[in-house]
Amino acid sequence: MHHVWPIPAIALALMLGLPPGMAWAQATPQAVFGGGAAAPALPNMVERGVPAEAVAENAVVARERALAAGQREAYRRIAARAGLPPNATDAEIESLVEAITIEEERSTRTGYSARITVVFSGAAIAARGRGEAPPPPGGGVGGPAAAVIEAAATYSTFPEWLEMRRRLAAHPLVARIEILAISTDSARLRLSLRADAAQAAEELAGAGVTLAPAEGRQGTAWLVRLGGRF
Repeated sequence: MHHVWPIPAIALALMLGLPPGMAWAQATPQAVFGGGAAAPALPNMVERGVPAEAVAENAVVARERALAAGQREAYRRIAARAGLPPNATDAEIESLVEAITIEEERSTRTGYSARITVVFSGAAIAARGRGEAPPPPGGGVGGPAAAVIEAAATYSTFPEWLEMRRRLAAHPLVARIEILAISTDSARLRLSLRADAAQAAEELAGAGVTLAPAEGRQGTAWLVRLGGRF
């Protein structure tokens, strides 16, 4: 039997694969600005430990408001380092974000609080610095999430988990990844998709990730695994 438990802060850092000195998801100036003699330096594209808190009429609304507030704070931090305009709409900030990881999540009847890690797109941040609209991910596929699903991810090794998460985060139809719980061989994810789940599953197969209905598994609608084996 596989056991999945809520994410302790230290365990989360290890499972996210962020060893000391490693700048995960950090883009190079040449990659995002193109070849040029005066390409400006980019900041680290990851903001960790960002508070996300809100109170509303119910826990669902509070969660959405809290995550939006957390993204705004993450953008404020990265904008200060990158020399970007400090003000942006929620939609503009959403277009700059590649993935979100939720840590230390707590919810009450009318409130929600968490610490989140926000991964920004280096290309989108660079485009905003030039005053351009951020390029849509995947060479033209973008837009807000069209579906949100929960999935049980299974893996045999830690590198397999890292590669599966990397492929999910890089896919243009995956708008957001939230890690709800994690263990040594499985994780519970909430995936925000830019297409319905069936279409996303078909497209993800081309990237070497299998997303399939979890037939017969109580409490989980989908299963996800690297390489297509469950």
